[in-house]
Parts: sequence; C-alpha cells; structure tokens
Amino acid sequence: MKGPYVSNQPTPARRRCSFCGALAHQVGRLQAGMGSAAICDACVVRLFATLDREAFAVTAPPVSGDAVGLRGGSDDA
Repeated sequence: MKGPYVSNQPTPARRRCSFCGALAHQVGRLQAGMGSAAICDACVVRLFATLDREAFAVTAPPVSGDAVGLRGGSDDA
C-alpha cells in the first residue's frame, strides 16, 4: 500500500544552480532560466553586488577638456 505522499511519477532530476552548483534543497530559492539554466538566490545577490560595484566604480577623468561632454547650454556663445 502506498502512502499519501508517494507518487507514481519518476523522481525529477536534481536541479542545481548553474553558477555555484548548489542543489535546489541547499538554497532558499532556485530560479529557472532558459533551457536547463538556473540561478540560486545567493548567486543573484553576488551578481547584483558585482554589477553595482562596476556601475559605480571610480573611473579616470575624461581625456578631453570637456569634463561632462555636454554642449548647447545657455552659456554657450
């Protein structure tokens, strides 16, 4: 006799994060992507932190004398 939680369906493949390799039961959330790709919540946090650092990184000043690169303001002669 089968219990109420036993299924006749085959066991699904063990899903894992495509970036860190963590299994679905080891992470808080595993978001499926295209095909068999997936990303866990921890990798999403690391990804956003990396993108944030890169977006706000201090870069070298512009090479030209025009610091902002804007033209056509009311002060232009």
